[in-house]
Amino acid sequence: MPQDEWTPLLSTVGEETAEKFMYMGMVGNILMYKHKENRMYLNIDQDGQFWTYTNGQYLPIDRAAAFERVGLRIERRYGNS
Repeated sequence: MPQDEWTPLLSTVGEETAEKFMYMGMVGNILMYKHKENRMYLNIDQDGQFWTYTNGQYLPIDRAAAFERVGLRIERRYGNS
């Protein structure tokens, strides 16, 4: 798998947590990762912006909301954005 597909996820959650996700593809500039256990999506663009799919469109959300949706907790070492 090409490394660039995993760069946004790896820089956000780290390698250990990234292993809990599957890369599902890309919509526009948004990369989609599905959590292997709860099947929820973490959507991140190449700039590190998080997105949620609601009512047929992708809308920006913050890191805390994105992590909550997939059952992750925020760790300081990965920043606050």
